[in-house]
Order: sequence, then C-alpha cells, then structure tokens
Amino acid sequence: MKKITVIAVLAALMTLGFAFEPGNGMRMKEGLGNGHPDFDRPFDTDEPSFFEELDLTTEQMEQMDKIRSEQMKENIDLNSKIKILEIDRKDALKDHNFAQAKKITDDIFKIKANLAKNRIEMKKQKWEVLTQEQQKKLDEMQLERRYHHKRFTQKLKEMKKMKRMKGM
Repeated sequence: MKKITVIAVLAALMTLGFAFEPGNGMRMKEGLGNGHPDFDRPFDTDEPSFFEELDLTTEQMEQMDKIRSEQMKENIDLNSKIKILEIDRKDALKDHNFAQAKKITDDIFKIKANLAKNRIEMKKQKWEVLTQEQQKKLDEMQLERRYHHKRFTQKLKEMKKMKRMKGM
C-alpha cells in the first residue's frame, strides 16, 4: 500500500513539475539561474522566454523569482536532511539494526512528502501571481507542450521498435 502511495505522489510531482518551467522538469542544477534557460539566458535574445510568452510584468517576475528562491532554499535544507538520513540508514543496515533502518526510511519519506507538498504550494503561489488571461495562456502552452512531448515519445518508441526488429 505504501508503494502505491509513493508511486502516486511521485507521478503527481512529475506531472506538476512541468507546470511552470519547461525543460528539465523537477531536475535541479546549480548556478544563478538553476540551469533553467528562462532564468540563465539574457532577456535580449530573439527567442521568447516563459516570462515573455505570458507577458509578465516586472512586478510579477519579481514575485515569481521570490517564490522560487524561497522554495529553493527550503528544498536545499530538506534535501540535505535526506542525505544525512540516508547515511544514517546505511550505517544502521551495516550494524544489522533493521528496525532503526525502517524508522529512518519512514523519516526520509516524510521529508520527501514535505518536498512534494512544497512544490505544489510553489505552483499554487505562482498560479496566483498570474492574471486570468495569463493562466489561460499557460494552460494552452502546457497542452501544446504535452502534445509535442507525446508525439516525440511515440516517435522514440517506434525507433526503438525498429531497432529491435533489425537486431532479430
């Protein structure tokens, strides 16, 4: 039952991970812009950014950046706690203290649940910064992205299938 719950939470997170930031989804990279093209590249490029496509005001961009920064700070803290607990779990397993390892695993998943809830809260806060027109535009952008992603995935599966057939 716990596995199903964890899988459902992870699936929901992966889906929500693409809600506001195209590209890397939930993957986080280090650096000023966290590796995301809309934050790393200068605004004077010809390619429209996420902010430009939604016609965000300067105030909205600042609010989005503040929300994202606070989220990142909290995530760094929670992820470091997870890493420490993973070391503790490894040590408990080495000592054959299985009850302690199970307790630590529960603690890790409680923190991961907090991370998931924080991500949802961040998406909610960002959504509330947008006007109704921007929300509608974002929904349209997401539908378009899902359509292209689905077509790409289908094409990739076809290529793999053809490769397997050639290998026979």
